[in-house]
Amino acid sequence: MDETKIEKVYKWIVPSVKNRALHEGCLRYYVAEIQANMKPVGIKTVKKYVLEFLYDVLGLGCGLPKGKMVYDYDKIDLTKPRQISYSTIFNECKAYGMKSISDIIWIRFTKSGHVAVVAASNDISYYENDNKTNEKMPSRKIISHLMAMNRDNYGWSDRILIFPLCNIPEGLMRSDIEAGVGNYLISKNVPILDYYSHIF
Repeated sequence: MDETKIEKVYKWIVPSVKNRALHEGCLRYYVAEIQANMKPVGIKTVKKYVLEFLYDVLGLGCGLPKGKMVYDYDKIDLTKPRQISYSTIFNECKAYGMKSISDIIWIRFTKSGHVAVVAASNDISYYENDNKTNEKMPSRKIISHLMAMNRDNYGWSDRILIFPLCNIPEGLMRSDIEAGVGNYLISKNVPILDYYSHIF
């Protein structure tokens, strides 16, 4: 891999199917290392940017009460499954135009405060001792790669942000908004360790 060349272009490409695979020396590991060397911006700032994108840029404008615009889980026990009730979020937000229980954007963080992954749908993987393989969970594999480089502070934190999506504009899908959120954070110089997570 020509690292000098990659460093110049990684922000502007969408990796091919071949380059999405995770293995030693792969593009996604290399970009994760670049992002890990950047200073995290802080969770409060990440929250601000996501809300800015959803409501000011995208204009969701659904009348969602301020307290329901983001669900901030700051004490997730990484040894236990199913701590987030997607049905509770849906029941609290459906009156404001949330159409599906899976209409959410979620963001996970590392102990260092970095954004680990930007993703969509009700499939948050926060239980570290489950039986799923790293192959099915690329963000976990990327974090494991960073930790193997003696970067223990890049392990998962117990903080997860969930943003309900109400009144998604006609012509857009949840995955489009996921891509928009990730790209908006990148435009604000927010480092994302699984840099391409929001576009696959």
